[in-house]
Amino acid sequence: MIWLLNVLFPGSGLVLLRREWLGLVLAFFFATCLSLYIAGTWIAPVVMPVWLVYTCLLLAVLGWGFAQWFAVVRHRELAARTAQADDLLQDGQRFVTEGELSNAIHAFEAARVLDPERPDLLLRLAQLFDQTGDQGARNDVCRQILQVAPRSQEAEAARKWYVP
Repeated sequence: MIWLLNVLFPGSGLVLLRREWLGLVLAFFFATCLSLYIAGTWIAPVVMPVWLVYTCLLLAVLGWGFAQWFAVVRHRELAARTAQADDLLQDGQRFVTEGELSNAIHAFEAARVLDPERPDLLLRLAQLFDQTGDQGARNDVCRQILQVAPRSQEAEAARKWYVP
């Protein structure tokens, strides 16, 4: 879905991949160059010099290509970060089963830095803070869950614990 959207409307896929400004700038650049090409080719070909028309076309193609390239790079970056967060989440679960709660907190916090908008990770961290008795940290994590995914199952659990 993101790829098709980015191919048809360059820059829009970057917006969905959390690079809003880059996507917006590339979309505006592409649209402006393409509009100038269309104006110089079909609307007012006598007014615009030929070199400017083809320069606009070249810049539009380059803008389209950069949008595709940035989307691929961002997707790979997010996939690598998600894989690292998954590994840290598994390590944290292992530490919890072994009773090493401080190591589990460190693993979950590191995973939280890599993927701060993942509600299942945040809920596990809130549960861990609840086990250790750190009510302030638990409330902070519950607040973050409610901001990130207010309609999720994790948010329902967070509402039970959250004390404003």
